[in-house]
Amino acid sequence: MMQHPHTLPRRLAIGLAMLLLVLALPASAQNGTDRFDIPEDATSEDNRNLERILERFPESDADDDGILTAEEARAFLEERTEDWEERRRNRGRGNRQRGPTHRDLAYGDEPQQRIDLYLAPTDEDNPGPTPLVVYFHGGQFISGNKGDIQVRAQELLQNGISVASVGYRFARDTPFPASFEDAARAVQYLRLNADQYNLDPARFAAAGQDAGANLALYVALHDDLAERPSAEQRASRSERDLDLDPYDEVGLMMQSTRVMGVVALDPLASFDPRYWRDQGLPLNNHERYLPAWLGVNFLEPLTDPELIAIINSVSPAALVSEDDPPLLMISSFQDLDFDEETSWTIMRLHPRQSQLIAEGMHRWGNRAVVRYRGMPNDPGTSSADFFLDLFEIDPR
Repeated sequence: MMQHPHTLPRRLAIGLAMLLLVLALPASAQNGTDRFDIPEDATSEDNRNLERILERFPESDADDDGILTAEEARAFLEERTEDWEERRRNRGRGNRQRGPTHRDLAYGDEPQQRIDLYLAPTDEDNPGPTPLVVYFHGGQFISGNKGDIQVRAQELLQNGISVASVGYRFARDTPFPASFEDAARAVQYLRLNADQYNLDPARFAAAGQDAGANLALYVALHDDLAERPSAEQRASRSERDLDLDPYDEVGLMMQSTRVMGVVALDPLASFDPRYWRDQGLPLNNHERYLPAWLGVNFLEPLTDPELIAIINSVSPAALVSEDDPPLLMISSFQDLDFDEETSWTIMRLHPRQSQLIAEGMHRWGNRAVVRYRGMPNDPGTSSADFFLDLFEIDPR
């Protein structure tokens, strides 16, 4: 599990990342010749591999100028290789992260609809029930897995806060808003089963990175999705043996989806290209991703009322209202100037995304804090600090 948004979560992820970098970069030991895809003088502005590395690992940009050079990528590779070797040497020395208490809890019928639940230890002095942070992984709605947790989960567990990491359906299989529906359903499942896992249903919060940040914001900012069942549904539920019912659809729909607060790492302010234009944000590849996410062939002109309604129903900037909980939003990038030529990679991670959400929150008098790389007067609030304060827990 990750303990900082700029470190890799697992040995496997580090190994795969290293493989990507090794295959992408020129071999320095080959008498200066380039065996691979990236010339010595290439940058992320003209080389797709370097652009991908910068997108996945913003910290590889050593001088924070928004452009990754082959030299910077090689240095990053060497540093991460050393880290990988140290982790490999430490295998079996008690440095492994503890696995989930309950793995692959099913909150739906699809294979992706699974939850890994990490329960905080309890004892006579702290018997619980424990508060819970529901985490949603990143991957731009098309990839990723619930094993990738980019908040300080171990610190939360040590301070009596349980963590649930949620898998969800991807846009390439089930377009919007399926992943958002999954996020809400997962929160409802955990609330429905709170007693079984010694969780406090009144103290739920959420967190996420990239696509997962928007899922976390969705459950925080959207109106409560709890439904009142019909008389027939209530009667049907009372006649069933709920111990044998793995999902209890009626019980799920009755549960609240709201949370006490959110830590969002690299969220998008909106999925609506018109909003981006109104805010002076360069679109670039934004409109290329949207068709894949939404299951449509094109977006221009964006005139389909149903499509617009779907986009606005999941966009944080369109969801903010007076009853929203506090937010901490952290950008992996710095507050660079941008123009119409600025790449999607930079704009997707740009602090302006979080700042726009925060401005909407502040207009309603709600609490929202933004942090980003190189920020002057950085408040320094970590994800763990935020949740400890939210749940009124003194750090141990």
